[in-house]
Amino acid sequence: MTKSASFTLAALASLSVVVPAQVWAKPMSNSDFAIINQCSNAARLVVMSAERNPSSHDERSSFSNGLFEELKKQGKFGKDAPTEIDVLIAQSAVESLISQGGSPVGAQGHDWFLSQASATCALQRRFLNIESK
Repeated sequence: MTKSASFTLAALASLSVVVPAQVWAKPMSNSDFAIINQCSNAARLVVMSAERNPSSHDERSSFSNGLFEELKKQGKFGKDAPTEIDVLIAQSAVESLISQGGSPVGAQGHDWFLSQASATCALQRRFLNIESK
């Protein structure tokens, strides 16, 4: 077992002693799943844009906003259409990762950026108390 795996296991074990299971075993609501789906769709757009335009913030923003508007107009998202706020939050997360030297290029980079942008969006939506539409 690696050091980081051992640390994670120890941290989770200590949390289970301090935090009752009911606190982190909260069932997901339909609203929670809707937010996750919307944020995942926003993250996909933004990461695709970062992969196509790795060196220009303005081009990334323009591409992802244009793609968002076009897909929304065509109804491609269905009930899981992200909001403009979702796209903005995902863009902010991706820009932060890029400014720290990250790159969405390659399978690992793509997956990392996608998960970070999606999680950031969902957490911000919860923090700002923005419910699903």
